[in-house]
Amino acid sequence: MASDRRPLPSRDICRPTPHRPHRWLPGATAWLGWILFISIIMVSAGLITIAQGFVALLNEDFYQAPAG
Repeated sequence: MASDRRPLPSRDICRPTPHRPHRWLPGATAWLGWILFISIIMVSAGLITIAQGFVALLNEDFYQAPAG
């Protein structure tokens, strides 16, 4: 039965190389990181805008234009 066992993979299988950027995302490039970053920023900005909208709806005195 000992001959049926396969050897464990070496530890460097997960290290990125120029030819294999990531084992779990074979088509990943630097663009993926930028797109992920920008999408997080846009979602954060949208959530802040939604929160400001709720404040404006629930508290009429919070956003007031100066008279005149």
